[in-house]
Amino acid sequence: MKKTVVFLIAVNTTFYACSGSGKKGQENTILKDSLSVKNSLTPPVKPDSVAIASDSTIVQLSITDGKGKVQAHKNKGQTIYIRFESNRFKKLSAQLSSQDLNANVRFSQIKLPDGTMDGPFGQKMDYTLPSDGVYTLSVNENIMAGDPWEGDFTVEVVLSK
Repeated sequence: MKKTVVFLIAVNTTFYACSGSGKKGQENTILKDSLSVKNSLTPPVKPDSVAIASDSTIVQLSITDGKGKVQAHKNKGQTIYIRFESNRFKKLSAQLSSQDLNANVRFSQIKLPDGTMDGPFGQKMDYTLPSDGVYTLSVNENIMAGDPWEGDFTVEVVLSK
């Protein structure tokens, strides 16, 4: 009798543990689905479109005929990253603009395809692109020039050969 009770407890424990793991897998699937939904909220950006919500930080800028333009919103203290691919272009000209004439926003860095960085820059920048690949422009406040800033801004990028 004692062996039968121990056996039944072991079987019940096994069934209980197995049924719990199915639920955990389901939670992981739900988590993955919710993450993919969040990632799908930041699609590649088309020129002249509003790019990102204020809680996002990365914008994939589409370049068409060497030009790309995107509008975004930046919270105080937030860094926005604008990514684009050079596609055999060798020169970058970029400009930030805002309706707010007191906007404290600038290109702080450029990250090159090899992982190295250069900067800081101002609201306008010209840069020679040393290789093909994905470049990232960091946009945030100039902490030497003023207070943290929040608002809408536009990034215009022109690539040439």
